[in-house]
Amino acid sequence: MGPDSRTSTFGVTRAARLVAAVAIASLSLVSCLPGPAPTPSPSSPIAVSPTPETPSPSPSESASPEVSATPTPSPTPTPTPKPATLIVEEAWQSVRSMYPWVPGLSVLVARVPEGEAAYYAGIQNGLAVILVQPNANTGIDGWLAWHEAGHAVLDVASRLSHTSTDDLLTAYWALRNFPGTWQESQRKAEAAVAAGQIGFIVHQMWPQEMFADTFAATHLDSFADGTIFPGIAYDHSRMRAFYATLPSYMTTLVVTKALGPLQGQWTFVNRAGSYAAPFGRAPYPGRSEIWATPVGGAIPRYVATYLSNLGPGRPDTNDVSRQLSPDGKHLVISAGIALSDSLRYALMMLDLETGASRLLTVDSAFDDVAPAWSPDGTRIAFSRWSVGSSVDAGLWLITPDGSGLRRLVDTSAGGKRLVYGWTADSRGIATGIDGGGPYSIVDAGSGSASLFAGYATAAGSWRAGAPSFVGAFSDDAFAKPHIDVADGPAVGQRIVVRSGSDTLARPRWRPGAAEFLYLALLPGSGSVGVAGPTEAPRALATKGDVVLAEWTGAGDVVYVAQDSPLSATLRLIGADGSSPRDLVSIPRLLLSWDESYRGLASFTYR
Repeated sequence: MGPDSRTSTFGVTRAARLVAAVAIASLSLVSCLPGPAPTPSPSSPIAVSPTPETPSPSPSESASPEVSATPTPSPTPTPTPKPATLIVEEAWQSVRSMYPWVPGLSVLVARVPEGEAAYYAGIQNGLAVILVQPNANTGIDGWLAWHEAGHAVLDVASRLSHTSTDDLLTAYWALRNFPGTWQESQRKAEAAVAAGQIGFIVHQMWPQEMFADTFAATHLDSFADGTIFPGIAYDHSRMRAFYATLPSYMTTLVVTKALGPLQGQWTFVNRAGSYAAPFGRAPYPGRSEIWATPVGGAIPRYVATYLSNLGPGRPDTNDVSRQLSPDGKHLVISAGIALSDSLRYALMMLDLETGASRLLTVDSAFDDVAPAWSPDGTRIAFSRWSVGSSVDAGLWLITPDGSGLRRLVDTSAGGKRLVYGWTADSRGIATGIDGGGPYSIVDAGSGSASLFAGYATAAGSWRAGAPSFVGAFSDDAFAKPHIDVADGPAVGQRIVVRSGSDTLARPRWRPGAAEFLYLALLPGSGSVGVAGPTEAPRALATKGDVVLAEWTGAGDVVYVAQDSPLSATLRLIGADGSSPRDLVSIPRLLLSWDESYRGLASFTYR
């Protein structure tokens, strides 16, 4: 079977196909390739064998007793061709079994650009949209579906990693060992189209079409090495490994974007994500994002993407609420980087205004996790975990310029240590245990520790004044938490009692006041409460399933609420429940990608 029968997408740029698809299907589509559209070649219909006709005998023939007619055999029924939509759906299931991060499918029967049989139309409501022409020829082994899946892989991977398709095509081009650059090939395709050329030869000049063809050929046994691009063979297993790494492929250690000069009140949120792995599959590695928005209201501003969830027992430990510099213009994060052919967590310093990033710490033997910036701005505390044994490797300090690295406390026998933040005077470092356990304050000079009573699963909050500490504690690992207010571990703790079965979490002192907010978490219906050492708790009239909340500098409450599987909203409400309003919606890209919000910070720039 010739090349033109394998798929009917040849010779048409994806931008031209997009324009036609928008007009015909009225969908919100994305363009995968720029360039003018050549005259398309007609689609090859599915060949259906006609049912043979048996002539009816005339009356005279049937009445003649002398003639012994040989019975006419019944014709063999022609199998009904499998609908193209079903072929695409079945192929998509195979694609997702290999690459679980690829989104689910919404396949629509619709007219597509002339000369096409199917078209990848982008992401809509968390699903990949494929337009399929009725009775489309899907080619050998459903080639067409795999080809369109290749376009989806390139699109989705660039969105997840925030790496441009240009960078992904550069990596693809080098791996395939094609001559020249993909940009040169694209210019040749544009010139060929301008000269009126069409067909398979022109099709194989378009880099994104080549990417999609390679994806299909890599996974279908009927297309051996060199079949699609004669004379340029490739290793199937190597290409599959390349496609598998794409959602976490980044050309730099951390992908960042400049926010420009920061003024007024801003909020920052970080969320961790990994693909929704099927049973028996590990969702490693993942990738996390940081977003920002001015409280005055605007579209969410993308800040950074970094690798996270590197493996079992190696989660994302970032919380932007303790990682901003005192002036709010720099952020220290724990990000996964490639080192010695494996992944390690390293500390990265981000300049929020310029988008610049630099490596602060890295060690081949350790994961550097849970950084926290001291209120006086002079030091950053963090934990180290031994990669090989996945055990605690001590509490460490470093200055923001990368000097003065030292271990303050040796390995903990109680579990992997986390840094929860600093006391308001920058003399003590709050620490806990990954997964929950003892809560202690470590002296930043001597390394001596003061242990709190109770079981803690998250950071508390410290302020200058009395009482100085508020935190959520349980009596043991199985009891529901209560809110404790105290001046320190040696002072009897005041328990703020709440009725009901809420799980209390993340108490935060209000700036300049002896009042704190806290989360009351129930599945699907989290809310915010406000209380103080001498005042009864009161619930705020929040909207949605609240997952994070913080105070603003003006004393209002900003919070993240999950409104649907595909959308979370940043909202603001007064401490007395007044003036509630939505700030911005932060969309979730894919239903196939599980995401959770880890940290929220508010900062007022002068």
